[in-house]
Amino acid sequence: MANPIPYTHIAPNALQQRQQEQALAMSLRKNDTTLVAMTSDEFLDYALAIKESQGMSRNDALSWIDGIAGLPTANPAAIKHSWDQNKGTGKEIGSYLPVFSDARKLTKLASDLHKGGGAYSKYRVNYHGGKAYVVIAGYAGLRQHLTASHYLANNPKVVSMGIGKLGAADTIRSGFLLSVIFSVAFHSLDQMLNDSATWHTFLAGVTVDVVSAVTGGAIAWGVTSMFIGGAAMAAVGPILLVVIAGAAATWYLNDLASQYQVAERMAVRLIVAESRLASEFNRLDREIKRGLNHANEDPVGFMHKLFGVPYFGRFQ
Repeated sequence: MANPIPYTHIAPNALQQRQQEQALAMSLRKNDTTLVAMTSDEFLDYALAIKESQGMSRNDALSWIDGIAGLPTANPAAIKHSWDQNKGTGKEIGSYLPVFSDARKLTKLASDLHKGGGAYSKYRVNYHGGKAYVVIAGYAGLRQHLTASHYLANNPKVVSMGIGKLGAADTIRSGFLLSVIFSVAFHSLDQMLNDSATWHTFLAGVTVDVVSAVTGGAIAWGVTSMFIGGAAMAAVGPILLVVIAGAAATWYLNDLASQYQVAERMAVRLIVAESRLASEFNRLDREIKRGLNHANEDPVGFMHKLFGVPYFGRFQ
């Protein structure tokens, strides 16, 4: 049997191990961190509560949070003043958004045609088997988007690029939708920032913008239809005509609306119409109440007045 290891050889190692464990535990306690899971709302409430306990007001605490987040402190009066100063310019620029969108489409088409031989490459419409085909001149293999020499006239790629009558019609339709979206967004924002704006100004403004968009689209379509026919013409021709006619119509209609203050006059008419309607409803309400009172006080007289029932005896 082997001789046991003397206790004197084990004790120092155990003592050293215990000291190491104690030192490790103390180090862990010094670096102990408590993590608390909070939602964003709970964290903001907690931060506000701390700042308020330090003597900050609620507004100062909110400003402090905005500063920490890198957000500018909102000044409602300054925002409204800036809106009043610049909304006319913004409205003017926004009315040209369809023209800018069409011009971007025109640039894309011209660039693609240029790669295939020339920005003014011509196209023609051929009919085969009862279907209309758009044939585009140039080297189709060099183009990025129009990579075939011919397409069906209603091919989505051809239509989206603004080629032919269908392409021109799609461009005008997209411009109209963009005008309506901008108008609703603009007048909604004006409704929020302008204390004097009412539903009359909102409805009048949107109505005038929609009528202008319809009129401008009709003018652009009329001009484009005059030049698009069966003969070959530049592929960029239809959308180029839409851009030119749309820009001219937008400028003219904006000038007309500004000169005659169409939206403002319509808003006034709506206010007057609302006042008259309310007055008429009040008059009708008074008549109904007077009739009901008459029916309660003199039923026979009421029936006589309503249906021509004659009076008899003491009711005459």
